[in-house]
Amino acid sequence: MIIPTFPIPLHILAAIGAGWVATVVLIWFIMDLRYYGKEGFDFRKCRKKNIPYFIDVDIGSGNAMGYPAETTKKGAGRIFHKSEAGAKIDPAISMGQDEPFRFARGLDIQIHGTLDGWPTSIRNAAGIEKIKEIRRKPRYQPLHRIPDKELLEILDTPDDHLAHDVKLFIEKYKIPNPDIPPEEIQAIDAKLEAILRDPAHRLVNWMRKDDLTAMLLTHEADAPLLLSQMLGKYFAESEKIPDKFPGLVLNELGSLKQDPALANMQSPIIATAKMLELINALKSEAISTVIDPKFSAFRSALKDNPNSFRTTDITTLENILRQMFVEDLLSKINFMQWGIIAIGIIVAGAVSSAIVVSVIK
Repeated sequence: MIIPTFPIPLHILAAIGAGWVATVVLIWFIMDLRYYGKEGFDFRKCRKKNIPYFIDVDIGSGNAMGYPAETTKKGAGRIFHKSEAGAKIDPAISMGQDEPFRFARGLDIQIHGTLDGWPTSIRNAAGIEKIKEIRRKPRYQPLHRIPDKELLEILDTPDDHLAHDVKLFIEKYKIPNPDIPPEEIQAIDAKLEAILRDPAHRLVNWMRKDDLTAMLLTHEADAPLLLSQMLGKYFAESEKIPDKFPGLVLNELGSLKQDPALANMQSPIIATAKMLELINALKSEAISTVIDPKFSAFRSALKDNPNSFRTTDITTLENILRQMFVEDLLSKINFMQWGIIAIGIIVAGAVSSAIVVSVIK
């Protein structure tokens, strides 16, 4: 029996087949890895180029997106840009403790809220959670009306702006005076409501309750000026106010102060000085408190992190954006200069061609 022969030896065919199978497996593995292990390629790129890896977290859903953070060429490389996530700021220029997660062989990972320019570190998260825990103590009860994020903004406010901002928060949230029992505040409030509804007190029931309260708490010597300001606020300049009206109103207010329910009346709203005292006490306690070495609620920290409201950071960002604008403008000017030169060359060439043609003719 004659065994058929092949022009290519069997061991070479076997090697070719094995190579083909290996190639198919390798292509399948690479495609599988790119689909199920995309982050591995991103981590490789970050380590080779020595750039950080950013994770953007949607606060509401918890969905996250990661990408290598490559800097723009503008603004001295201080902007990390990703079209899907917007612009992120180099945390090195931030005043906060925004250290990244540092992995072996030079991989730094930073976590952002989707709308935040600066990252949130584990120290941020733990610190924010600890402050939120401290502020729930009974001694800080007047601060309970203020949302967490806004309270963190107050704690981060420079001292020279603190008194002004505290007044705004007192007016916004009508924070009650902690020195007055709640039932007493309710009784005073009910009394003022009754006065404003009573036709017998028509000399004062044109005021709002807050203004009537202010008039009753104002010293007798300062009352005429405050009343004049209120009349200007409530009545148009075209309206004629009888000359005797301010005096009658002041007399009515004097009578109301004799009412036993209002005789020792205190402001139902917390005083600015008391509020500042509470804010400074909370800040001092937070500074002296050791952060618990436990896992922190990152989604809550991303939501409440006031990094983007730091005055120094905003100033820095403003300077970077101004620098980027100037650089962009200069690049356009250079482009315009080259464009003008090109147009000049074309025009000069056309003119010279026309001259040559006319000479030949």
